[in-house]
Amino acid sequence: MQVCVVLDSEFRKKYEHEELVNLWNSVHDVSMILVESSSPLNDSGLYGEQRGAFIARVKRIIDRKWFFLINLEERVAKWIKPDTVPEDEYRSLNSRVSIFESLPEARAIALTYFVPVKVGKILYEFPEDILNKIESSAEVVVFLGFNKIVRGGILQRPKYGVLSFHHADIKKYRGRPAGFHEWINDEHFVGTTLQRLTPDLDGGDVVTQRHADITGSDCYQQVLVEAMKLKGNMLVEGIDSLEKGLLPEVLANGSKPKLSTMRNSNTLSNVARCLIKNIKRRYFYGSSRSPT
Repeated sequence: MQVCVVLDSEFRKKYEHEELVNLWNSVHDVSMILVESSSPLNDSGLYGEQRGAFIARVKRIIDRKWFFLINLEERVAKWIKPDTVPEDEYRSLNSRVSIFESLPEARAIALTYFVPVKVGKILYEFPEDILNKIESSAEVVVFLGFNKIVRGGILQRPKYGVLSFHHADIKKYRGRPAGFHEWINDEHFVGTTLQRLTPDLDGGDVVTQRHADITGSDCYQQVLVEAMKLKGNMLVEGIDSLEKGLLPEVLANGSKPKLSTMRNSNTLSNVARCLIKNIKRRYFYGSSRSPT
């Protein structure tokens, strides 16, 4: 199958990069690579990608408000109870590598930089010339790190649609932050979903899913690590299923869970629930999994 890959930067997070490498080495053909030139990660000035990542990180901290308490608790635990803090693994999975580092042959495919067209407060469309290029050379589009909410032709014109990841089982949890509600609600599993996008945010058609057991996790950060580690070959698995004619699972509107946002997740009450569980697990129950 002809695949168009859309990136926020040529520098991929490690856990996403593995998906790209496996896709590249599969029977499918990456025919186009699009990069969002307006992303801060493509800042061409001093420090380039590193400065863009820093800007994005600062913005995330500001947006998360009370979440700084969770970050503070992690820092304290790193000093007092370091065996319960998977920070090194978390940082490794989130570290960025150039797509050309392990895929030098990708240089044969010219990167096409583009600027998404803003059509609403948080909504974007793809420019018509980019849509024409996709339609003529790709059957399916894959978003890796490109996290804008899209509408318009990009959702209809590729034959098999647009595939994107969400770090949750979208049959139970939608929205952000990833893994947070699974943790504070004492779920036994966290999921990662490869979905075919629809206009319904994080309510797309389910192409494939994987789940990880989090009953032995000591903290929320470990839940994030387990969700990220589920990635690896989900793209190839999902595209294979589409090529075989297997239809994605369409969720009925009435069966879709309520969309969570950072605003309703970073309330003081929800942050407190996370902190209390982190502390109980780290210092009292541990990964032996005593009662919650």
